[in-house]
Amino acid sequence: MKRILVVCYSRSGRTRRVAEAIALQCDADLDWIKDREPRQGPVGYLRSALQALLHRKPWIQPARRPMGDYSLVIIGTPVWAWNIASPVRSYLGRYGDRCRRVAFFCTCGGAGADKVLADLQRLSGKRALATLALPRHVVDRGQFHGAVEQFVRRFNGQRGDSVSGARLAA
Repeated sequence: MKRILVVCYSRSGRTRRVAEAIALQCDADLDWIKDREPRQGPVGYLRSALQALLHRKPWIQPARRPMGDYSLVIIGTPVWAWNIASPVRSYLGRYGDRCRRVAFFCTCGGAGADKVLADLQRLSGKRALATLALPRHVVDRGQFHGAVEQFVRRFNGQRGDSVSGARLAA
């Protein structure tokens, strides 16, 4: 039986909602990337965007679950200023080489999802079994469950050997 881990960072709660839906669909364990930077309000938003633009790797709490115990690790990030959220960048820098197989998802308010999904693959050093990009308004309206189902099917092998990602139009 496959063991799957879903791990993500979420500032607003959107990416967390998607992570929970993915974990439920594939009976996966969940873990959250936690940092100690204050990210609430306008100042926190600007700090987050600046760190993402500068490709910073802030301190994050150690992972609670060992990556080697999982056959697949699904990593989620919000898109910050057309970049990976800086805590996710830290996570990949610390643990990316320990993941056997990966899939990625992101939530975004505008542009940058394609770049972020490509950067996640580059930073992990692995080709994703599946990718998913969800616009903010789709998550806010709760209209992402069908896309999550398609995403999970891609790495569960129910649609053949496809490696391309699922994507919802904005």
